[in-house]
Order: sequence, then structure tokens, then C-alpha cells
Amino acid sequence: MMTTETATAVYAGVTGRADHHNLGALSAVLFCTSLRAQDEPNDETVRTAVGDLLATRVADDFYPLVGQVAGDYPDLYLTRITWCRRAVRAAFAAATSPAR
Repeated sequence: MMTTETATAVYAGVTGRADHHNLGALSAVLFCTSLRAQDEPNDETVRTAVGDLLATRVADDFYPLVGQVAGDYPDLYLTRITWCRRAVRAAFAAATSPAR
């Protein structure tokens, strides 16, 4: 079971590497949640949504759905995945930044 803390650790592991597989995986998970950019969710809401969904499935399970949307609705896909990547990057970077 992956918690928000584990998802944060996954993100922290990618921040120092050129491989952005984990950022992509967490973005795919967010893509499959009911959160919407229009709702302007805060970082904690994004982390919680990703963690909650990951608690029931593995990150790689989300790629087929994301791919299906990309093929069927390319305009929707591009807008949503761009938002998802930005939201995940901001939400998990905030959680992994050292406190000042």
C-alpha cells in the first residue's frame, strides 16, 4: 500500500536524477483522479489524491487509461497531463523541500 508519504518519497527519489519516470507515474495517477485544474486544488489536496489512489493500485496501472484518453481525446489529454505534471511537481517538491 502506498501512502502520501511513500508517494512523496518516490518523488524525492526522482528529483536528483535525469530519469523522470516517477514524476510521469505520479502525473498519470493524478490524471486518473477526479481533481480538476479548474478547482485549483492546493498541494496537500494533490498529494492526498495521489496517495489515496495509489493505496489501491500500483502507479504503472494508470498508463493504459492515460493512453486511451490520449488517443481518443488528444486535446483534452494534452491540457490535463500538462496540468498534472505541473501540479505533481509543485505538490511533491513542496513536500520534499527542507523546512526553513
